Amino acid sequence: MKNFFNKIMGLGLLLICTLNLNAQTEPQVAIGETITFPHQDSLSATLERFGIRLIDFPEWATQCPKFKAELPDGGRKSPWEPFVDTNKVIYRNGNDSSLLKKSIEKNIVWVHGLNGSKNSLYPPAYATQNGATDFPARIAKCHGTYGFSKEQIYSENYGITPAAFDVNYFADKNILVASRTNEDFVIGHSQGGIVAREWLRKIEKDPANYPNLVHGLVKFGTPHGGAMVLNNCRPNLGNKVPDFMNNACSKLSKPLVSEIIKKSLITRLIVSDDMKNKLSVKACEFLSDNVVPLAFDNYYKRTTLDYYVGSPFLEGYNTASGHEEGLSEYTLNVPVVQFYGEEKQPILWKFLSSTIGIGEDALDNKEVFFGHSTDDQIEKKVTKIIDEMQAKENFQNEQYQRFKKAEIGFYAAAIISFKNPFGVATYLAAAIIAGKNKNNALEYKNEYQGAKDWYLAANDLYLTELIGAKVTTTSLECKFIDVLQCRSANYNPVGSGIPAVDVTVRYSFDSKTGNCYQDPINKMYQNYHFKGHNNGNYNGPCTGTRQVIATWKNTYEYKANDGVVLAESAGKSLKVKNGLTYRIYKMPETNHEQMKNSLETQKALTKLYDNNIDKVFSLPKR
Repeated sequence: MKNFFNKIMGLGLLLICTLNLNAQTEPQVAIGETITFPHQDSLSATLERFGIRLIDFPEWATQCPKFKAELPDGGRKSPWEPFVDTNKVIYRNGNDSSLLKKSIEKNIVWVHGLNGSKNSLYPPAYATQNGATDFPARIAKCHGTYGFSKEQIYSENYGITPAAFDVNYFADKNILVASRTNEDFVIGHSQGGIVAREWLRKIEKDPANYPNLVHGLVKFGTPHGGAMVLNNCRPNLGNKVPDFMNNACSKLSKPLVSEIIKKSLITRLIVSDDMKNKLSVKACEFLSDNVVPLAFDNYYKRTTLDYYVGSPFLEGYNTASGHEEGLSEYTLNVPVVQFYGEEKQPILWKFLSSTIGIGEDALDNKEVFFGHSTDDQIEKKVTKIIDEMQAKENFQNEQYQRFKKAEIGFYAAAIISFKNPFGVATYLAAAIIAGKNKNNALEYKNEYQGAKDWYLAANDLYLTELIGAKVTTTSLECKFIDVLQCRSANYNPVGSGIPAVDVTVRYSFDSKTGNCYQDPINKMYQNYHFKGHNNGNYNGPCTGTRQVIATWKNTYEYKANDGVVLAESAGKSLKVKNGLTYRIYKMPETNHEQMKNSLETQKALTKLYDNNIDKVFSLPKR
């Protein structure tokens, strides 16, 4: 259905563009008259913007139309995406093609991340080869970024090493021998950087099966030290996802269920509080046990077993025949550049904004290339939801106070009317109803408060439970008050008649050993410096008493991250052969998804291509 829709849209765009161009060149056309486009290149360029390519027919083929329209990739790719002909170099009007022919195109292999596809890195690759707004085209040919929406250049079902084999096979097949250069390089995003590192290792270790196709490595957001999110998401490791989602479901579903129940008199009469709670619990258990694992299936791919924190594939392991080298132990033999992101708070909402595209109606991300820098739309929506929940909580609290007051009033009226049985019964009935309404209002208030509190805490929960970016350290805070009596052999020794000098010393420290041990007073202050009664400076032994106040406390530390990978992992120093270029750059206020297509991506690629780092990555302008 999607492919059929793409074809229809493509033909519609062709018709519209052709009519518009005809209107500009030939306002009136007679039936049977031959239409000539004096500037067919302009027509072709216009259509290519919509993913439609014109193909010339030879003169002898037909006397009918001299061209036909071909949808991108045979209609497999959306016509809304720009068309890239990866099999030819595009020469623009005004350029001297003879000069271009003197320059050799470098090949770039783009390797997508977990659950990615050939389209994942399409925008930066297309901009590299063909140019974009404020970004000139480079003399380069990009591979691995054009195909079906879910087509991958490597399988994720067999581990990182088989994935590297797939990338090698793809590159060897698509980069013609005659077009290969000694400055071709690879760019990997996230998991793709791990695959690319393994590919380079296999090129060096197994040259018979891995031809030397790339001579430089660039990574964006690659978890070189492992991805803690995998440790926290995989069932066979420290799976925290079900609890996280169950808590979210429980907090958020109750006010929603209550809203539905309150809308109908029938549901208010039929659905008891106990039934409502059971419905909510059952629904959330089903969600966390069945739906969530499906949603996180991407994190259970076989490749992810190779780069969780502490994985043998990264760290190496011992066998009966010796030590198996881990990827982190391997020394790269090519120039290396790695970019890592540090998103600002609230990271969860910013990352989700870039990942799932909620709120695009309010986005300014209209530019296809390097235009996805706005990431606060979900944050704004969450702020609005919190305000709404707070308003409903306040309203229900007012209702609670009103019904509570009415309940007390009706009970008081019943007591006063004790001589009138009918009046007593009436007031008691009213008091019971008011009491039930009071209890309902209190329950609704607590539910809205719970939902609001979850939204307020969700960012920290995500950072703590899933990606490991908020670390809690428990320590013992030790406070000391030492009350001393100090003497000096030269000033006020015992028997001198001059009293001891009273000194109070207060100090504290955090203990991670679980105790507050300090040396005894007589040892700690055996040569203590103090000021005497005459304000002279003396030193000598002190005696006295000590008061210790010990308190356990939690210390929170936020680790920089991009919403998925910790900066300490993505920015971790690798082993690179001495003498070769190795650079690490931070992408500020950039999350894991934005790395693929934001202004910071444009800056990073410009730095890379303008020969600011290493000539291997230098790409002259077309």
